[in-house]
Amino acid sequence: MKRKNKRWLLILVTLMVGLAPMTASATLITILERLDPVTNLVIDQYEFGTDHTYFSTKAPGFTPLGDVTANLQYVPGLGDEPTDFMGFTNGNIALIERGDVYFTTKVTNAEDSGAAGVLIYDHTDQNLGRYRLVNPSQTTVPSAFITRNLGLEFLKFLNDGTEEVKIRLAVQNAVPTPEPTTMLLLGTGLIGLAGLGRRKLKKK
Repeated sequence: MKRKNKRWLLILVTLMVGLAPMTASATLITILERLDPVTNLVIDQYEFGTDHTYFSTKAPGFTPLGDVTANLQYVPGLGDEPTDFMGFTNGNIALIERGDVYFTTKVTNAEDSGAAGVLIYDHTDQNLGRYRLVNPSQTTVPSAFITRNLGLEFLKFLNDGTEEVKIRLAVQNAVPTPEPTTMLLLGTGLIGLAGLGRRKLKKK
């Protein structure tokens, strides 16, 4: 192989290696907001990674994507039986406490009862963890895991009964953030290309 071709190959490999971490860093993000039930203006925005997060999965993929705005409705019990959803309003977002059964079972039961989305709040006062849906193919609605404190806050709003609690829940792809290594390798490749271009100009 000629030296000229070797240089181009080296530069190409450098650029490909540099771009790989950028692609690998892509993940999901949840958005959770409480809206004014009349104006739909945002009243509260809750912090991703602190107040709420998405479910990962044992199988390839993640919880289903989606963006829904609807009234929040508390599900008594643990959502492990269809009877827990008696009287559930079609199109609402279900608020369910963690415990006893798989998250997938709770989400599936809620979806079968007409829920447009599902929030599952922790049953202990601990920092937000990352939990899994065992079989995400059984569900199609967006769902998220939230802290116990936030779940109880929502429950208090609902128990006050003074107004509807309108929630926006979104599970979507996050915008990939270039890592420092990515930028360094990409810059190195561009510098190499620029240097090669200058040499060609000098020979002309």
